[in-house]
Amino acid sequence: MTWTVRKGDNDRKETSERIVIELERLRVFVNLRFSNKLMSMALALASLSFAGAIYGGVVVGDTPIDDNPQVVLGLPTSVNDSSITVSRKQYVISWNFERRIPEWVAWSLNKRLLGSVTRSNVFRLDRDLDEALVDQELDSVGPSDYKGSCLDRGHQVPSGDRTATDPDNESTFLMSNIMPQSAHLNRRTWVSLERFLRRQVLENNQIVQIYAGAIPEAQGNGIGPKKDIHVPAANFKVAVFMPNPKAKIQKTRFFVVNFPNVTSKGTNPVKDHKQACWDSEHTVRLDESNRQPLWRDHLSKLNSVEKHSGLKFDFLADAHEMMAAEVDQLISEENRRYFNQGVHLYLQSPASN
Repeated sequence: MTWTVRKGDNDRKETSERIVIELERLRVFVNLRFSNKLMSMALALASLSFAGAIYGGVVVGDTPIDDNPQVVLGLPTSVNDSSITVSRKQYVISWNFERRIPEWVAWSLNKRLLGSVTRSNVFRLDRDLDEALVDQELDSVGPSDYKGSCLDRGHQVPSGDRTATDPDNESTFLMSNIMPQSAHLNRRTWVSLERFLRRQVLENNQIVQIYAGAIPEAQGNGIGPKKDIHVPAANFKVAVFMPNPKAKIQKTRFFVVNFPNVTSKGTNPVKDHKQACWDSEHTVRLDESNRQPLWRDHLSKLNSVEKHSGLKFDFLADAHEMMAAEVDQLISEENRRYFNQGVHLYLQSPASN
């Protein structure tokens, strides 16, 4: 069983006070759901385990995980238990406190979530996460921790996917939603897929469930003042297209993309700091009109991502995993609609940057 701890922006309380408060909440929880025979056992177990669970297996945020609209399909499971779940109405995040980055992030994308709100661009500490960590003498990540790294503060849930309201957009700039990404990854291939998926929603009536996460670097390269913010070897994304009569989709299908987190020369952005800094200064983000499928060359398979990430997507066992040819067809349909030209032109390798 997972105990839920909800925290706000109030001043931090002493550990002992907080445990007393939470145990009282657990007492109410148990009274509502268990018989008298089981109640004392559950409370005893909670009393023993709560101090250790303050940061392990805990859920923080403004939305109960069981009621979160962002997880209609399910959530990945992990071999790693060093994480805190952040559950908000805009997304769900599993934040790894050993690597100090998101392990995975889940969110849905449909037309009602897309509006005309402008980009907030104000990166902020995630207070909910920070308060869950403080008693264990652990830290969350702040905006200034990326200073000097020449790596981008890479959104997992894109700012562009949450434009219906200002609070929705601002939530994507909380640092719990951020991953160290090379400029080459963040501003080119990563953003090209983000925009492709938004177009599928806006213009082709698709409803998409999206999962993004990290492929850990075996050598554990890090950034930040203590060099303990893990820089992943790659970032993956799983795009799941939900059945939708308007889009003529009769069954759940998905494709997987796995992007190497490298410089424009294919080097490790931590080890090749000079090239990472050059890329940071010279790499231009794709404009909105660019429809080249720069992400196409990074198609992967779900079992490969599961193997290298340590995650399992068992809830997708009955879904249809699209083959490369089917993804090409998806791209070509968009191509014909907007460019009225042959698929061979649209799928050719883009010019080097």
